[in-house]
Amino acid sequence: MFHIFPIPGMPRDHELRLVSPYAQRVFSDAFVRESEGELVRFLASSESLPGFPTLRGVLYEGYAIKKLVAGGQYRCCELMASGGRGEEEIVTVPTAREELFRQCAPFFCGA
Repeated sequence: MFHIFPIPGMPRDHELRLVSPYAQRVFSDAFVRESEGELVRFLASSESLPGFPTLRGVLYEGYAIKKLVAGGQYRCCELMASGGRGEEEIVTVPTAREELFRQCAPFFCGA
């Protein structure tokens, strides 16, 4: 289910990527559904590891979609190109259907 890619300039490190968008969705959905607590711990603990940015992004996307579908209030801010953050604000998201977020994903993720 994974491809292993070398990281340029880091000959001993490799990046894990899931083999296809379908595999990404299946893996992410299963991880979120079966062990959400483990997923949150993995996302937090792997932030500084060089081999996981793509995998972390895929897993976080599935987690974020699940949370947004449930609706609620979320703290949001603009992420700046310089690495800083804009002013934080609270955004209320109504309960939705997951299919709506999945259909919109290509517009936001460049998929």
